[in-house]
Amino acid sequence: MKFFGTILAGAALAMSVTSCNTDGDSTQTQNVEVLNITTTGNTQELEVGIAQFVVSTATDADQFALGMGDETWRFSNLKRTMGQDGYTWKETATTQLTGCPTMPSPFTVRMTGIAGNTYYKLGFTDKSITGIALATGYVSQTTVINVETGEQVLYTSEIKKNQFIVEIIGEDIKKDKKCNLNLLIGGASFIDGMPAMNMRFKSIPFKIEGDMLSFETASLIPELVQGGNSFAPQERFPISDLHASGTLGGPITLEFDCTYKDKNDVETKYRVRSQLLGVLPSSSSN
Repeated sequence: MKFFGTILAGAALAMSVTSCNTDGDSTQTQNVEVLNITTTGNTQELEVGIAQFVVSTATDADQFALGMGDETWRFSNLKRTMGQDGYTWKETATTQLTGCPTMPSPFTVRMTGIAGNTYYKLGFTDKSITGIALATGYVSQTTVINVETGEQVLYTSEIKKNQFIVEIIGEDIKKDKKCNLNLLIGGASFIDGMPAMNMRFKSIPFKIEGDMLSFETASLIPELVQGGNSFAPQERFPISDLHASGTLGGPITLEFDCTYKDKNDVETKYRVRSQLLGVLPSSSSN
């Protein structure tokens, strides 16, 4: 839950450890828990691992390390560039490998967007490895339709509302290869006049096919985040027909129905459609 309220603060890389080399160059290190998707032919295998970024004040001395089972692959002397979408790392003539058998092609490593979202793709002759952070943050553009009348009752792209975190449940994958995720929503606002709340949609099954991520569920009871690991089910606000899809490392299209029951037990069903964006729209301002 710590992403709520801070998800927009990470347009620059937020490093967790700072150290100094003997030659005076400072380095910053960030470890990110990731999902590795290894594709061999028509077979995909999912594994939870750790990706490490070591950024140096020397432009061409960055490192990227990846935990693969009992191995650690390390790529040293990478060139870092910064664009509107975040950081990208590329191979240089002096790039060195440790542990990895060959230099992957493509070698795509980036950390982008509003929360330092991690994405990489490493290509080998017999397989490819795609990785994403277990927790990926998004802002959204959200439209709400009254299902009965077809009337649009709400549109918002306000960056403090409907901030989403797609949180893959790593323990489920480690334990028995089950693919579930939580959808965390900061400043949830789906109905005109609804106070922005922090919510969780819990344990939604997901699939990864090629470069596409999708998740869906027929129904769920949303939970109100009360702080820490405390959650309160919201029985009066059931969610149904939820489905979402998007490219790994890219935007996601999400739709669901929410039924609101007022104090007189009158029910109104709304259709929520959100475009989840890993980077701020170019027209937005902070």
